[in-house]
Amino acid sequence: MKVAFLVIGGSEVASSRYRVLQYLPFLQEAGIEAKITVIPKGTVERWHFFRTLRDYDITFIQKKLFQPWELAYIRSKALRLVYDLDDAVMYKPSGDHSRISFSRWMKFRQMVLKSDLIIAGNSYLMEEAKKYNHKVEILPTVLDSHLYRPVWERPVRNKTVIGWIGSRSNLRYLLNIQEVLDELYDRYQGLELKIVADDFINLEKMPVIKKEWKEEDEAADLQSFDIGLMPLPDDPWTRGKCGFKLLQYMAAGLPVVSSPVGVNQEIVKDGYNGFLANSKEEWYLRLSTLISDVALRKIMGQRGREILEEKYSLHQAAPRFIELLRAVYKS
Repeated sequence: MKVAFLVIGGSEVASSRYRVLQYLPFLQEAGIEAKITVIPKGTVERWHFFRTLRDYDITFIQKKLFQPWELAYIRSKALRLVYDLDDAVMYKPSGDHSRISFSRWMKFRQMVLKSDLIIAGNSYLMEEAKKYNHKVEILPTVLDSHLYRPVWERPVRNKTVIGWIGSRSNLRYLLNIQEVLDELYDRYQGLELKIVADDFINLEKMPVIKKEWKEEDEAADLQSFDIGLMPLPDDPWTRGKCGFKLLQYMAAGLPVVSSPVGVNQEIVKDGYNGFLANSKEEWYLRLSTLISDVALRKIMGQRGREILEEKYSLHQAAPRFIELLRAVYKS
């Protein structure tokens, strides 16, 4: 079986790395020949590549929404078409004045209609896709827990680091709790916020450790946290997120505090492996509890690591990923 994977970026793009690239060794072991191509930007280059899709048994498109004429040409060349999404691409991102986009909706509808299989990262995305095609399967975003050392193996220290990892497009969500973080700094000594990203913010009071994201440093950066954050507003875009930050924190054995939005409510068992917080008062209370109770942080972190290995492990998801590709091939 030969599969052409059209991805939106290389290993520096988390979505491509965790939805496609990390599966490559498992595909090779299963005898599946994979061709990885970052979707060309130039029109001529893009159409030239589309012509080669006839040489593959499956064309796998990761998240990208094409113009209708481009998709029609892809479909005319692709023997079988799989569409994978881990974001609510049918809606505009949070912060846009109007969240409904006719062009996004139209391109998403056509992509789903013309696909032989849609792989959705969570149930919310599955339901959006099922409006136009019943051939939808859920495959959550997963990671390899073996790449992350749990924080309880780290030496004890005198400070507490509240951590956030992500990209500049999501950094604005952290601003929603900046007042809470400054209030916590007034109460607790040795408290810091660490941001691992490609852009940063400053807080009025709490010191901010600014660490540029690098793939080779990612696991170590996560291990430098004591508590992981994932604040989100509740809107059509954020409901489609796959909670990957939470999984990274849990892989590192961290307790988490998250907004109760979308799949976060499935990943975080409130009071067990972390807390869900909606209002600023809840954020303050939940973070206070974890800051002041080191033993509870360890217990929650251990539980989170167990949940990750049971439900969001790469080694469990890889056979399912291969099974889905083979089912499309046989069809």
